[in-house]
Amino acid sequence: MTKIQRFTLIILCSLSWAASANTALYQHTQAVGQSMSALYMQGLSEGNVKYERDLEFYKQKANEALADYVRQDPANGAELSKLWGDLKDNIQATYTDEFGWHIDATIRRDFRSYLSSIYQQSLNQLTPTSSVSDQYQFALVQMESVVARFFDISSTHNGPYSLSNTDFIKLNPEVVSREFKQSLDKLAKLAGKGATAKDLSSAKFKWKFIEKSVVNYSGQSAYFLVYATKNKIQKALNTGQTLLSHNNQ
Repeated sequence: MTKIQRFTLIILCSLSWAASANTALYQHTQAVGQSMSALYMQGLSEGNVKYERDLEFYKQKANEALADYVRQDPANGAELSKLWGDLKDNIQATYTDEFGWHIDATIRRDFRSYLSSIYQQSLNQLTPTSSVSDQYQFALVQMESVVARFFDISSTHNGPYSLSNTDFIKLNPEVVSREFKQSLDKLAKLAGKGATAKDLSSAKFKWKFIEKSVVNYSGQSAYFLVYATKNKIQKALNTGQTLLSHNNQ
């Protein structure tokens, strides 16, 4: 093997490694968003065990994806690993006779800040040359992050006033929602016609159905409907991604 061939191989391996790290970061961010939605649904549902199970499941998914990210990108993963490690075991809804189901204010604030930061970090990894698979994964990040922010803020007494400027700048619901729809349009264009395009069209239709409530933090929102709908959108996107993978084999 010539020096040029060895150099080319090193570059290709580096690019593949970086792509894998990005995927792990996206998966971690998605699972963190899902954990947040499940946490607040546990409180809003008066402790329904379904959402407690969802919370534990998604926290584990977040743990596994972050472990992959740390292995693939130790330099950037180390700080996230410490922040998540300090936070994850305290993410829970508790019940008291006086207050009913509630989430500790400090945990709420720290969890919100963590989601804002990792969303921004995920966004910074997306480039025009990102693989279609990563574009699908990032679309899921966008959707789950906006919905998680909705459950967080709409369940507080102060509503949007609970957000710090930093949180708002890093994860602006109106901006991310608009960019999510653009992501779906871009993926649909790449898909052309067929089952994948139908899945993407279905995802966009379902998102528009709940978008106003999610973006505006409506206090009268149908929380159960939003949670169920976002899961259907996730399923549609996962199906589209799977079909894409099979078609490219």
